[in-house]
Amino acid sequence: MPAGASSVEDGLVIDLSRYLNQVRIEPDKRLGYVGGGCVWKTVDEAAIKYGLATVGGTVNHTGVGGLALGGGYGWLTNRYGLATDNIRQATVVTADGSILTANDKDNEDLFWAIRGGGGNFGVVTEFVFELYPQRKTVFAGDFSVGGLMLARTKAMCQVATVDPESTQSVFVLLVMYNGSEEEGRAAYKEFLDIGPIADMAKELPYEELNTLQSARARFLWVRGPLPEPEVLPEHHMGILPLSKVNAVPVSATAFRRELTLTFSSLSLGENMVDILIAGQRGLSKSEEFGYTNYDTATPAQVQVKKKYDPESVFNRWFPIIPAA
Repeated sequence: MPAGASSVEDGLVIDLSRYLNQVRIEPDKRLGYVGGGCVWKTVDEAAIKYGLATVGGTVNHTGVGGLALGGGYGWLTNRYGLATDNIRQATVVTADGSILTANDKDNEDLFWAIRGGGGNFGVVTEFVFELYPQRKTVFAGDFSVGGLMLARTKAMCQVATVDPESTQSVFVLLVMYNGSEEEGRAAYKEFLDIGPIADMAKELPYEELNTLQSARARFLWVRGPLPEPEVLPEHHMGILPLSKVNAVPVSATAFRRELTLTFSSLSLGENMVDILIAGQRGLSKSEEFGYTNYDTATPAQVQVKKKYDPESVFNRWFPIIPAA
């Protein structure tokens, strides 16, 4: 993890990846049983063999647990919501050593809390995800477009930067269309008509989709609206649109559902962070907290924390303080 939260002084790091790294697919039930130490590459490759997939981020070497417990945007989010919305069950080892099944019938409060609360409540040793029919190939890749532009209705990631030679602002649009190349190019016609500086999009196997951003996967994450063009840094904006995410009732999970966008700076300079934070005006208190994978504490979770981890054994990343 870029922030160093994967380590702790005078504490214990539990590596699930050595043994709990298998995926079992039940195609008839459209369920995937995923070990807590898996990365999304394993899930993508196992499920697509049956023509199935679930929401699994945008980088395939990301750990399943960290992404799904904190929210989890992915290329299928506009159809199926967040990764956390597609957890149907979890096996959780709590601070006192109990092994609990958490779903919508058993330990419902724990099931609610982990979906947005990250690792604050225990170690998830197995996830059960809902799977969906998925075609074997998709249209995806990069368009590089000169000039400042935004699109809030397409499923894409947008990376904005400045050409070092011309000093012109450039958008690299990482696009995905769940169809053929012909269909995908028709869907993104408005961008292609501009005349991209570079066009690297093509039809590719679904399991390769989440490899396209692997080289961009080390970010300093900051939340907020986009800054003005004259102070535009290099930044990366997440999957659009968010209508499916926000169609889920706010009370359904601990994840905070907001319409504000998430962006991440590829520059680690303090001045860059100041620029981004300065643009956060007029946000609600909930919006100021940001995407829960970057800051998990929510008021209702402190009561659940008191029940399952009163001594704060699990206290890394963004710890939740138990209720008094």
